[in-house]
Amino acid sequence: MRMEKLACFGGPGSYSHLAALQQDDISSAAIVFYDTFAAVIEAVARKEACAGMVPVENSSTGSITAVYDALQESGCRIGGEIYIPIHHCLLALPGVEMDELQSIYSHAQGLAQCGKFMRAHPRWQGIAYGSTGRSAAKVRRDGIRSQGAIGNRQAAIRYGLRILATDIQDNTTNYTRFLRICRPPSDLRDGNKMTLVLTAPHVPGSLYHILEVFYAAGLNLTHLESRPIYGRPFEYRFYADVVGRMPPDIVKRLEKTCEYVQSLGQYEENTGGEIHAIRSHRGNVGT
Repeated sequence: MRMEKLACFGGPGSYSHLAALQQDDISSAAIVFYDTFAAVIEAVARKEACAGMVPVENSSTGSITAVYDALQESGCRIGGEIYIPIHHCLLALPGVEMDELQSIYSHAQGLAQCGKFMRAHPRWQGIAYGSTGRSAAKVRRDGIRSQGAIGNRQAAIRYGLRILATDIQDNTTNYTRFLRICRPPSDLRDGNKMTLVLTAPHVPGSLYHILEVFYAAGLNLTHLESRPIYGRPFEYRFYADVVGRMPPDIVKRLEKTCEYVQSLGQYEENTGGEIHAIRSHRGNVGT
């Protein structure tokens, strides 16, 4: 199926943009950028775009929970995932030296992932901005020598900026997981990964019984995170990723022990490239 438009978080030169460009069917599509994760997902839900690309998890700073929340409310589905290695660079106008910088712009995640580097330069003020790509564009557009940005090498090339330092992220094996957002029906029935929203009874042992279902089905729990339930103070829902040969009735099995179950998508686990080698080395995060 020919894709006409893909909604993407951030701006040209952002990591979301790099992830979008790696989609097999992107060659004929127009990429439209949005300033928030929710706006990308809403664009897909309103049929303004055939699919969307948003970051959802970073190996250093954890999950972007706003994506899960927006996805659950939208009716959209996860159609796939991709992992992008994150190599942050310090960018500035041509001819600017590091000691001239005062204000460093980047997405909040970018600043957090480069915390040690920023703390080593206490004179600098880190300023959260829309995305890494938009931060690089701002430095170029403003033309102020005291401004810098944290972004990637491609953004430096796109906006004609100088790279003052490379690989400034705290974690040398820094990856971000991106989700391809689609409208239903988009599930791969033979996909080996599923993302679920689960609400357990507020009683002892309820989470244990959920994990029992995954164990009995031979599924590997690779991600589990709790989120507050609005209107029910200090009660929580769970977002879970499970991998394995997916039983067709897995949702029905979970319904027997959960108050609420929703599949956010069944898709193929991304197992290619360097991220697979790192996972194989450290072993699985199993139940």
